[in-house]
Amino acid sequence: MPLDDDKIPLFAERPEWADVTPLEQYENLTPLAPILYTEECEPFVFLRSKVLFIDRDVFCRFFLADKDATNYFRAIVKKGEKSLRVLDLTEQVIELNPAHYSAWYVFLLAFV
Repeated sequence: MPLDDDKIPLFAERPEWADVTPLEQYENLTPLAPILYTEECEPFVFLRSKVLFIDRDVFCRFFLADKDATNYFRAIVKKGEKSLRVLDLTEQVIELNPAHYSAWYVFLLAFV
């Protein structure tokens, strides 16, 4: 699903994912490098120590799509599921964050 679409459908809204309970990050853990999600979407991003202001609605859609997809990604990794929908999910996680090495690994395992 291209990121420039008006609406990125959340996995939580898709009927084919109703049987999966999303797994929030850091279940009672103290991570070394936490990703700090907030309830509000801040309308800026940091880019090489400069602040780049962007459209708040676009940023919020991207932010919520990334959090939603990675919550479902953690759940399918925990289950060990291999299916076409997992392939679709990992493709979206990679599109949202090309440096997500775990998503690449699961994506490649889908072909084994």
